[in-house]
Amino acid sequence: MSFQSSFAPKVIANLVIGSNGATTLGGSSTGLSSPVDRKRFHDLRAKATAIVVGGKTFRNDPYGRTPKPLFVASRLVTPEMRAKNPDAIFKTLSPSDLAHEVISQCGVPVLVEGGLEFISTLIVDGILDQLFLTRTTIAGDGIHLFDEALIRGFNLVSVEDSEGERFEIWQRGQ
Repeated sequence: MSFQSSFAPKVIANLVIGSNGATTLGGSSTGLSSPVDRKRFHDLRAKATAIVVGGKTFRNDPYGRTPKPLFVASRLVTPEMRAKNPDAIFKTLSPSDLAHEVISQCGVPVLVEGGLEFISTLIVDGILDQLFLTRTTIAGDGIHLFDEALIRGFNLVSVEDSEGERFEIWQRGQ
């Protein structure tokens, strides 16, 4: 996997969606992710300077350890959250403000692993440059459904089909 050579994204995001458009299964995206998706996920992490998530994603997914600095946007930070990952950096900033702060501290690209609400905010605010989207055959049960209108203004730059999944790279239009 490689980034587009003529395009230097500052903020990238990874999202897995179920066959029914749901972005979670059992409260987490982990249940939707296959071994092939997990490999892509770890490849993206290796290229990033830092990871950004929202509080809900941090609480519901396994963020006890991360290979890169982890920044969490959350209005409420509990002692349990701090204990889960003592190295995580918690901020009471909006997703977009946090992305800007992390870029200034860590450089680019910053990887967003937040949920659909978090990523949607970055898209609407014009902050997200690239979206790595895995479409899986597993049906999710989450209340957040991916809406194709969200990526209007993005261009599909790469597609790969593998083991029944479709892996897409979307890039914000110039």
